[in-house]
Amino acid sequence: MIFTLNQKIIEFNNETKNGVWEEKQFFDLKNKTIGIIGLGHIGTYLADILYKGFNTKILYYDIVPKYEEENKYNAKRVSLEELFKESDVVSLQLPLNASTTNLIGEELLSLMKPNAYFINTARAEIVDYEDLYKILSEKKIAGCAFDGFYQEPIDLSSKEAELLALDNFILTPHTAHFAYEGTERVEKMCINNLKQIFEGKPCDSIVSK
Repeated sequence: MIFTLNQKIIEFNNETKNGVWEEKQFFDLKNKTIGIIGLGHIGTYLADILYKGFNTKILYYDIVPKYEEENKYNAKRVSLEELFKESDVVSLQLPLNASTTNLIGEELLSLMKPNAYFINTARAEIVDYEDLYKILSEKKIAGCAFDGFYQEPIDLSSKEAELLALDNFILTPHTAHFAYEGTERVEKMCINNLKQIFEGKPCDSIVSK
């Protein structure tokens, strides 16, 4: 999703197929600042790819300090405000619960750089719909990508569906996990979780105790 937005892949595809051959610049991901909201399994995997592959600076927000990841990726734990203000890409990986519903709104999104991107592979409801629509429709950030939506399957008659008309918003149908290998890993993880619980051992994959 980062590459799709930054390198304008959908835009270029649509234009070239309609006979428009126009080059537009994008930024090099190398040495950029990535803000990761939720440095759990998925957030850590993202940090690993971007730090090793692009030498990115990793900022993260998490309710629990992640000292091992800080040492491994030279990551810095910061406030949400600092993360949104300093990052070239903000990636959301939090679970949806009472404390995270509508956590991300205009106050934070308006802190972003005008050429920055917001990625949400968590639940849509963590982001306030009206505030997101305002920020995107006014072109205050470069773009946004969601994997999953406020209603699943999507309801095209809903008020949230007006996001789909924006050319700086892309959406996929909750499929980030759906690799063949990913399905197998989830099955093995579930079995391992049950095994650990039945044996009275700490469970590796508890989200909320």
